[in-house]
Amino acid sequence: MKNLFITSTRHNEGKTLVTLGLTAALAGRVRGVGYMKPVGKGSVEFAGEKIDHDTVLIKEACGIPAFVRDMGPICYDGFPTQWISPEGREAVVRKIQASFGRISANRDLVVIEGTGNAAAGAAFGLSNAFMAKLLNAKVVLVASGGVGQPTDEIFLNKSFFDQAGVEVVGAVVNKAYPTEFQRIDQWMRRALEAMGVRLLGVIPYEEELAKATMLNLVERFRGKMINGESGMGEPLGNVVLGAMSAADALELLTGHVTLICPSDREDVLVSALSAMYLSGRKDFTLASVVLTGRRKLSEMMVRMIRRTAIPVLHVDADAYSVVAEVHAGNFKILPGDAVKIGRAVEIVQERIDLDALLNGLRT
Repeated sequence: MKNLFITSTRHNEGKTLVTLGLTAALAGRVRGVGYMKPVGKGSVEFAGEKIDHDTVLIKEACGIPAFVRDMGPICYDGFPTQWISPEGREAVVRKIQASFGRISANRDLVVIEGTGNAAAGAAFGLSNAFMAKLLNAKVVLVASGGVGQPTDEIFLNKSFFDQAGVEVVGAVVNKAYPTEFQRIDQWMRRALEAMGVRLLGVIPYEEELAKATMLNLVERFRGKMINGESGMGEPLGNVVLGAMSAADALELLTGHVTLICPSDREDVLVSALSAMYLSGRKDFTLASVVLTGRRKLSEMMVRMIRRTAIPVLHVDADAYSVVAEVHAGNFKILPGDAVKIGRAVEIVQERIDLDALLNGLRT
């Protein structure tokens, strides 16, 4: 059986969600499934080392029994100028091959996660196409919603893999809206099959998977948890910016609310807590609070917060910057996001034709 190399047509297409789901799903079908991300960014600290976020996620979520440094052997920060020389490139290749040898020992299949599109890393001779060839893998391409543009991008990426002598065994369309399903099935499937690519599945856009959690904000802003650590993995609610009078802010509190409030506006937070616990209002729940700015909270405010179970985070950034990041929505699934991890695994198993994928890897 060939190994499985998963990469996307562009950044932020949901490649890691598909990789997570497929790694977990294939573990139930194949004896001994390993995982590797040959080249990544040293974005998080794990076991005393800088490692790529995705490597840590898959290791923790799927319980992969391997050294994390072998799962993510090459991590860079900034522009890796040392790879430009032949000697630097060869050192990277040797390190990846050595780690892969240990990862693949006594395993029937290794899931390999790429970085970016087929040509990413080509400037150094270390493209995803090169990596797939080096590690004896066939490719699954991940593209997001729509019909025309994703089809064009799959074709473009397939051409690059074809030139490297690597087979694209299938494609997955991610983040598809229900209104697109019929066109994807009737038109896109035929267009892909005409170019020799099987459409393995279509994953619908799910708002809950796209939403940030408090853990995402902890990671992004290096914030301090004040309260409710056990609830930090829950998705954010309806975001309300509390940079206004307390009376005006109260009018916006409806439904499942995440209040983003400057730390110098304790009156807004006190009013929100009072409305929830003392006034008897039933039309909203204060699900979480993000306090912003460098001003320290009063001791009275901290004591009031800690009498609740509400997750509360304090970050140095200003409130408008936090709101902008939340609405941008480019947050990754984190190892502590138990709800999102469970749903990612579930939805991939529901929506991707695992039998067709395995048959493609065997032939």
